[in-house]
Amino acid sequence: MPATKAGYTGPRSRVSPYDMLKRAILSGGLAPGQSLVETSLAEWCGVSRTPIREALTRLEQDGLVHHYDGGLVVRVRSPEEILDIYQTRKCAVLLDEVPGTR
Repeated sequence: MPATKAGYTGPRSRVSPYDMLKRAILSGGLAPGQSLVETSLAEWCGVSRTPIREALTRLEQDGLVHHYDGGLVVRVRSPEEILDIYQTRKCAVLLDEVPGTR
């Protein structure tokens, strides 16, 4: 987008570091047990380390990453957790198909 007055280029159309990291975790691009290094993630996302720290805090609150040996890693899910997630999603889909449950 070309610059306008005072160099303003309009709202950013870029995806947030949180969304980029979350998608990478959920798609397997960042594997379970993989260490998360702020500097590498910042370079990959094209941002400074501050937005990465904020994104990692949110991802930890979401339960997608956790502290391990002084750093953060992508959380490994147990087979029971995966089954529970699958069953919960299946129930949600079934409820969505029942009239009057929305």
